[in-house]
Amino acid sequence: MSADADADADAPRTRPPEVWIAFALLLLLALFRVLAAALFIRYYHAVVGAAVALVFAAIYVALAVFLVRGAPWARLGVIGVVVATLALSVASWITTRSAPGCVALLPPLVLLVLMFRPAVSRWTGGPLRRQ
Repeated sequence: MSADADADADAPRTRPPEVWIAFALLLLLALFRVLAAALFIRYYHAVVGAAVALVFAAIYVALAVFLVRGAPWARLGVIGVVVATLALSVASWITTRSAPGCVALLPPLVLLVLMFRPAVSRWTGGPLRRQ
């Protein structure tokens, strides 16, 4: 190996801004789920609904933490959860005939775009790495 390659391998990696934005959005979505759980219990006495919301909040927090740490599975997990969220939003739209609001659609769409950015892929060591 050359001296330049050794220096690049020893240099600390810096997290791209896209990772921090995704981290903040995932924590925001987790906060929404916690608030939804509180509303389910307070107004509807729906313990199962609250439990599901809290499970999703925990998943969002775990994905956020491991995405910042650079785990490749976290990026794939975020993509999976976002695709499932968008699919459920579309299914809800079709069955209830009322469109989901911007608050429900914008954060997952932004997360989906961020997960396919080359900087995020490089950070997590995913298949979209550029040499």
